[in-house]
Amino acid sequence: MGFDDAPYGHCDLIFDNVRVPVTNRLGNEGEGFALVQTTLGVGRIQLGMGCVGAAERALQEMCSWVETRVIGGRPLVERGVVTDAIARSRIEIDQARAFLVYTANLVQTQGIKAARSEVSQAKVLAPEMAVRVIDRAMQFHGGAGFSYDTPLAEMWAHQRTVRIGEGADEVHRELVGKFELTRQRAFRAASKPAAQ
Repeated sequence: MGFDDAPYGHCDLIFDNVRVPVTNRLGNEGEGFALVQTTLGVGRIQLGMGCVGAAERALQEMCSWVETRVIGGRPLVERGVVTDAIARSRIEIDQARAFLVYTANLVQTQGIKAARSEVSQAKVLAPEMAVRVIDRAMQFHGGAGFSYDTPLAEMWAHQRTVRIGEGADEVHRELVGKFELTRQRAFRAASKPAAQ
């Protein structure tokens, strides 16, 4: 989307006909994917906190802008639609932060396997929230929100990319749905009256 994360950027790596000596292997043959998966839960929580940080920065930019930007003889901050957007943003940021803290605690106390649904929920929830908050900030900045004069456009592009990275939202929602169906079936089974 026009941002290359200089000076390093992003690239594709292609491994063709690569052999790793047995002495250099991490874990057992064929278990590489499982090994990588063990780090994703914590990584997704960390990714979510980055989303919270980006949303906080966007909210700061928005608040600063609307208090100084005058349109039609009035500062933008005096308009109800603006204070509503600020309130929505604060609520959404705090909701995401609280859920991420809850998920991190679940991982720490019960292990990653017990928190698989919550980790997937966090991966979907945090970037979606960040995109919404940044979008609001861009909206009230007008054309300046899409320029290099603010960090908003680059932040939005990055957060939109996060919704695809680490597994697309749709993949995580499918996983959450399957966990929930299993949980609901177990709840119904446990709630059935005993046969007489």
